[in-house]
Amino acid sequence: IKENLLPGNQVMELKTWKEVTESILAGSTVVFFEGVATALSVETKGWEHRMVGVSQTEAVVRGPHDAFTENFRANTGLVRSRLRSTKLITEITQIGELASTDIAIMYIDGLANERLIAEVKRRIKSIKVDYMPDSGLLEQFMEDDPISVFPRFLSTERPDRVAYGLTEGQVAIFVGQS
Repeated sequence: IKENLLPGNQVMELKTWKEVTESILAGSTVVFFEGVATALSVETKGWEHRMVGVSQTEAVVRGPHDAFTENFRANTGLVRSRLRSTKLITEITQIGELASTDIAIMYIDGLANERLIAEVKRRIKSIKVDYMPDSGLLEQFMEDDPISVFPRFLSTERPDRVAYGLTEGQVAIFVGQS
C-alpha cells in the first residue's frame, strides 16, 4: 500500500500510539488498515505561513536578499537550495515534554568536527523543558558562559550566512516555528 497507493517521500510507517499521536499533532494524516499493526503517516500539513521575504535586520548590498521565516521546512530548504550536496546532513529531533518542537541539526558530513556534532546533539538531548518557543531559549540552555568575550553562537536570519558557516565546518541549529 505504501509503495503503490501512497507514492511520495513524505509517508512514514508508525508502529506505536505515541508515534500516531505525535504525527497527528504535527498536522499529518494517519491511515489505519484493518488487521494490520502498522499505520501510515502521510504529510498533509497546510496551515498558513509567511512567505520568504527580505532580510530586515541584516542589510545586504551584494548577494541574496531572502530571509528565514517561521516555517521550519522552508528554512532548511533555503539552506539546502544553496548547498546542493549529498554531504549536507539534516537530523531532525524534538524537544518538549508538554508540546514538542522540531529541532534540526544541520552540518556537512566529513567537514564538521565529529566531536562538535556529538556535543551539540548531547546538549540538545539533555534539555528537559515543557515547551521550546524559540531559538533564543534553546541558545540559553546550550550556552556555557553567556558573558564570554567570544561568542559561541551566531543568530542570523540569512540562509546564505548559514550556508557559508556550514562550509566552514560549523553546525547549524533550526528551531521549528522560530
